[in-house]
Amino acid sequence: MRDELEPDLPPRPLAAELAGLDYAEILATTPRAARLQCVAVGVDAATAGRLVERDVDAFFLEAVRRGAPASAAQWLLGEVAAVTTEIPPCFRPQDLADLLAAVEDGALSRRSAKELLPVLLTEHAGVAEEIKTRGLARVDDASTIDDIVRATLAESPAEVALVKGGNPKLRKVLMGRCMAKAKGRADPRRLGAALDAALA
Repeated sequence: MRDELEPDLPPRPLAAELAGLDYAEILATTPRAARLQCVAVGVDAATAGRLVERDVDAFFLEAVRRGAPASAAQWLLGEVAAVTTEIPPCFRPQDLADLLAAVEDGALSRRSAKELLPVLLTEHAGVAEEIKTRGLARVDDASTIDDIVRATLAESPAEVALVKGGNPKLRKVLMGRCMAKAKGRADPRRLGAALDAALA
């Protein structure tokens, strides 16, 4: 891969170099080397620069090494930065990797992940345990989704009548109410399919 920060330099096997570093060694790298390592694992040069400027590049690289996707950079610069200006010791790179893995696997919605994040910035029992004890797991059970749809439609007879009468715009209203009843934790595709079946 050609160096995006110094285009005249020949390609370097930076991903291989990163694999041989531990967290302490990453912390000790120069800013330019840190930017190059971030670029090597999939972020653009501008994002790499922001990671270094905000002093979260080492955290990011360790999270990636523990399985986090490159999108972990956006979480650090966006969601995490919106909650705290300094990452506390109780929030570890593994926690970010586990959080994003739960979203990727479908066990946790992005909305629930954002809800869980402040918890992870305090002393916590781990991502999986916090998801379980706080009831944040994604709702994808068919019977539960059907129950949510039935209850929502029963509470919205006027809107149901208008949708069935040919006003499809109110379908979004009903979908929003279903998702609210599911506390944002239902699979949107399954919930939408169940709603359409109930309105048919």
